[in-house]
Amino acid sequence: MGYKVNLSIEEQRRLFKEFCEAFLSLKNLDEMVEFLIDLLTKKEVITLAKRLKIAKLLIKGKPYREIQEEVKVSPPTIAKVAAWLEASGKGFKMIAERVRFEAIIAVKWRTIQALNCYIAIK
Repeated sequence: MGYKVNLSIEEQRRLFKEFCEAFLSLKNLDEMVEFLIDLLTKKEVITLAKRLKIAKLLIKGKPYREIQEEVKVSPPTIAKVAAWLEASGKGFKMIAERVRFEAIIAVKWRTIQALNCYIAIK
């Protein structure tokens, strides 16, 4: 019935690039959500989201027990993500840094807005 055809390294790279280009074509979070819902199973979405959360917590220096309780994963799962981070982890680290930067900007923006409201009242 189903037979497996091995792709050359060149074909694998081309497919991966096309896959990445699909993500780049999305314009906002809602489009990303719709695409991922269509692309992945619920279990795959949860697995990927947990991996990202584990990576973020490891980068922040959180202990395994805290990560285990917060994300509801086993120590071997945490260790696997830790190994990926140690081996390279450039992608995880880039996302964690961007999310951290955006959070800092959001806090500063809210502070500025609060100050503007305070000044307007006085």
